[in-house]
Amino acid sequence: MKTRKWPVICLAILTLCMGSCQDWGQMDPIPGHQVLPKLEQVANLTFDDEKLNPEEIQTFAYPDGDIPSLFTDETLGQVLQLEGGYARIFNPLNKVTVQNGVSLTFWMKQAAPESVEEGETPEEQDLTGAIFSFENGNATQRMFFTANGWLNYTGVDGSYEDNNPASVKTGLITAGEWHYVAVAITNNGYFVYVDGLKKIEKTITDFDCSKIVQFMASVPYIYIGYGSDSKTKEMLIDDFKIYRNTITSKEIALPKKEGNTEDDIYEFPPKGTVGYYKLDNTFDNSLNPDQSGELVTVQTQSTPSAFEIDATRGTVWHQQEGWTDNANGWAYTRFDNPLKGEELSNGLSINLWINPPVLNWWDQIFVMNDGTAKFWFNAIGYLGFHTGGDPFEYFDCHNNNDTNAMEANKWTLVTINILPDGFEVYYNGELKFDRENNAGYVGTLTDFTKISTVFTNASDFFLGYESWWKAAPALVDDIYLCAAPLTAMQAKAIYNATKK
Repeated sequence: MKTRKWPVICLAILTLCMGSCQDWGQMDPIPGHQVLPKLEQVANLTFDDEKLNPEEIQTFAYPDGDIPSLFTDETLGQVLQLEGGYARIFNPLNKVTVQNGVSLTFWMKQAAPESVEEGETPEEQDLTGAIFSFENGNATQRMFFTANGWLNYTGVDGSYEDNNPASVKTGLITAGEWHYVAVAITNNGYFVYVDGLKKIEKTITDFDCSKIVQFMASVPYIYIGYGSDSKTKEMLIDDFKIYRNTITSKEIALPKKEGNTEDDIYEFPPKGTVGYYKLDNTFDNSLNPDQSGELVTVQTQSTPSAFEIDATRGTVWHQQEGWTDNANGWAYTRFDNPLKGEELSNGLSINLWINPPVLNWWDQIFVMNDGTAKFWFNAIGYLGFHTGGDPFEYFDCHNNNDTNAMEANKWTLVTINILPDGFEVYYNGELKFDRENNAGYVGTLTDFTKISTVFTNASDFFLGYESWWKAAPALVDDIYLCAAPLTAMQAKAIYNATKK
């Protein structure tokens, strides 16, 4: 039998071509066909069946505890109740390829600490018991997460933890009420949203978080109500979902449970919200990437207005006091107006968190000024408007009157509803004053849609801009502008959803 001899040059070319592949039998990826991370829901525990399926969920009891059971809740319907017990499921991530993260979303409600008699030590909220955990087969490696945002990982390849309640109490999740929680552990860190609001976002540089991600994807079991060194106290869980890779704003947003009314579950942000300025080191409108803002300096400030870290609310905007020829100078903050062009015949709503270091009686915090008409509000509770034109119409509510002033050095959520026939002002979700019930009102304005017209026509709104006066000192956070007035329920709900 004859064999064919290959020329040396052909062998060289063949060797070169084979060497270009990653391994024998593999081809280089075709340009444009690389595998990108794909978000996929791999488990959804709704707890809506008549009973728990032991092939899907195994249940256990702590000593002196009860095995988890199904419970009918007046808000969310049938949920999982844990009273001294925990649940375990087989890890669905074992069947998929995890690339850039592992994510979980769920509803939870911790039992509120029981009241005690005078002189007794009050019971503390459970911040150390695991809400969920991932654990290997012999319990020598684990990752768990608690209501404090305590993320703890212990593996053969190292360990990492953050927000240990022994060092810091975050107030991440309050007991006694339902919260929607979205958690993602990524290759670069982790983030946590509660009721649609970002509470934690960490980029971790001193530990390789991909180790945690791949650990979570590889272990055989996932636990609910178990996994730390503390017994998890009583809680309710519903709609427990697990995803491969990193969830998006769609999964993070607060869902509305089918069959519930608006009064049962709050949708965030409120329907009609067109502007949401988080003031987290940026003036951007998080609902519209084309809208932002800027600090406009009229006279150089000795102590400039700037972003700063607040002990309660994290990054906030600090507006410094100022006016023309003030010792500290004067600067104001301009924002693109998201209400421009909106249909506002039924009114609008302005919502913002304010913490005044002092109570300035005349200068302003929130201002709408289209060059002619002006609308303003400050921490005294001074609300005003004038048309600036002919005929000149105006109203002043609490001019030189501090009956409804905010408390200095304390955060207050202010909700201002502009209605066709008046206004409402809420502090922390409670009606403080309105057109008929206030501590001092004068004016000639009767058609309050003229205020709405200014908001729908103006290009900008401001903090610390000119009304009759200039900038009052204030810390400001989370501005929401809505193309409809909020209901009393919504005003209360937005307070509960955004307080920290």
